[in-house]
Amino acid sequence: MVTCIGNEVPLDQMPLNFVTMVLSCMQRCNKKNDGHVPSPLQILKKMDDIHQFTRTWYVLLPVSCPSYGGKDHCPSNKKKGCAVEKMAATDDIFCDICNGQHITKPAEHWCPECEEGLCSECLTHHSIAKYTRNHDVISVDNYKKLPPTISKITQHCNDHKKQYQLYCPSHESLCCVNCIITSHKDCTGLMAIEELIKISKNSVSIHEIEEDVNDIKKNIELAVDDRRQNLKKVQEERLRFSEEVKSMRAKLNAHLNQIEENVITKLEDSENEIKSQLDKLLSVLSEKMKALEMIEGNVSAIKNYATDLQSFLGIRTLKTEIEKHKDFISAFADDGSMQKIHLKYKADDIVSSVLSSKTFGTVSVEKTSSSVILRSEREKQAQIMSLVQRQPKKIAELKLHLLLKKTLAELQNVTVYGCTILPNRNMIFVNFLKNDLIVLNENGKLVKTINCTDYTYGVACISNESVAVTKQNSVEVMITETEKVDKCFKLSSYPDGVVYFETVLMWSLHGCGIQRVDLEKGDVITVVEDKSMPSFTYLTTDGKHFYHANKDTSVVTCYKMNGEKIWEFKDYSKMKNPYAITIDNNTNIYIASYATNSIGVLSPDRKYYRQLLCPDDGINKPRGIYYDKTRNHLLIANEEGTVFLYDVS
Repeated sequence: MVTCIGNEVPLDQMPLNFVTMVLSCMQRCNKKNDGHVPSPLQILKKMDDIHQFTRTWYVLLPVSCPSYGGKDHCPSNKKKGCAVEKMAATDDIFCDICNGQHITKPAEHWCPECEEGLCSECLTHHSIAKYTRNHDVISVDNYKKLPPTISKITQHCNDHKKQYQLYCPSHESLCCVNCIITSHKDCTGLMAIEELIKISKNSVSIHEIEEDVNDIKKNIELAVDDRRQNLKKVQEERLRFSEEVKSMRAKLNAHLNQIEENVITKLEDSENEIKSQLDKLLSVLSEKMKALEMIEGNVSAIKNYATDLQSFLGIRTLKTEIEKHKDFISAFADDGSMQKIHLKYKADDIVSSVLSSKTFGTVSVEKTSSSVILRSEREKQAQIMSLVQRQPKKIAELKLHLLLKKTLAELQNVTVYGCTILPNRNMIFVNFLKNDLIVLNENGKLVKTINCTDYTYGVACISNESVAVTKQNSVEVMITETEKVDKCFKLSSYPDGVVYFETVLMWSLHGCGIQRVDLEKGDVITVVEDKSMPSFTYLTTDGKHFYHANKDTSVVTCYKMNGEKIWEFKDYSKMKNPYAITIDNNTNIYIASYATNSIGVLSPDRKYYRQLLCPDDGINKPRGIYYDKTRNHLLIANEEGTVFLYDVS
């Protein structure tokens, strides 16, 4: 008796009609050029062993060939194709239990936990069996509605074919029992999937994604409406100015015809240029809207049909996409795309009296701030979108709630010189003594340390993947995952505080002043020249102005982005030796006063200063401070390594 190893089914126990059908198909496939059809015995003799037969054809046992018999039995003609070929080419889902019994039956239901299709009859048994009775079964139609990225998420490890049981936060991956032994034996903080799903349901709600999608869609709708109104206004302005030019032209002699044509052309060119810009923006916004509608559909499918595990991983993927859209909206609001564009025309006074004038006036394009403020409903503190005017919170109304207190002393040799928060909520601290960056998660647990190889003075968040650090005679952009340097700007002296906004890095440079560099262009520019610039001075910015804290003079200075000084603030009784500075969404300026062991806040007009925290709150020689504008969190770091995270309301 010959047995197929792969299926452990004796050849003589295979259904006779199946063997006959397969051999007939093989006869057709092996037909010689001369038209001679080999016999089944000749075919079998040509095979290396009988297992080639069983492995090649017995896998098709669940598939019957209804075309078998007569003239049309299982032809090898590729244009027609047999039922086997047709069945293999479809994306239909068949009942896996029936397949195991060599029966082909379409599945009407899908069990995500078993990862198997079920017909109605097998569903009854599946619902009764002790091991599977609690499985949440969905219809095949609903299963097919899941996004491919979600439906591909399996319950079992591809490497070891065992069910996932744990989650490794260090590698952000699911693990089976064998994975722990082979790949995660040194990992800490492994979590049971059941517990992780419970935490996920409480902390990362799919409802938040829906809110974010709705927020961004509303934002885009507002932006589209505003841009269209702006375009209509520009068209009206163009018509009005054109009529003004024509009216003036009627009073002048014929030789001014050419001048009129030049001005009209300039107006139309300016309008077309504006229209081209706005059309491009509208096109981008339209594409974003389509992407969000796709996410919205995926969210609905996940809510209704995905398993808990699929929901958890799917939410992570969607959150990443949503963060990209949030970043787009935030950048869109801040990069000047929402500025109102107007055509300006100024008639030359001499035109009405001097016929030899070469122009009617000048045509220019003017941009002013939009009345639409982009803001998120769920995270209003981020000030992403809204139609209402900004309502700055007075510093007397600010309230702090302690979320986290952590000491870094356990790492040994810690001296903190600066800090920041990444979009993923990880906190980064500059450890001057050991020339490294300390990375904590939002719960205060150590994620990693990043070796900077040289004295490091300041840090600024660029993205989840990269930060800027100021080092001995250089500013570097580092990739946090690989700890590699992506960009390096060599300097004549050592920089201290560094801040990032849009595509620009700005820092203070000892004995030189304040410099900036556009990361896309790479040219370092000095915006404030100050040969007396001391060491350890820090900066912050709201995108329109930047603020500098001079710890030697105890002066906080506000500058325009071009380096023009606007105002200074100095009050020894309240603030002395400011070593760190940051700013919130309402342009309130938070200052770490080193000598008075306190944290204070300065109003935007610099008229009011309020002490928020003092030594009784644990503040002792503060050297790092950072305001997370997305979540309204204030991060503070003492020089000796005690750090605090506050919620600001």
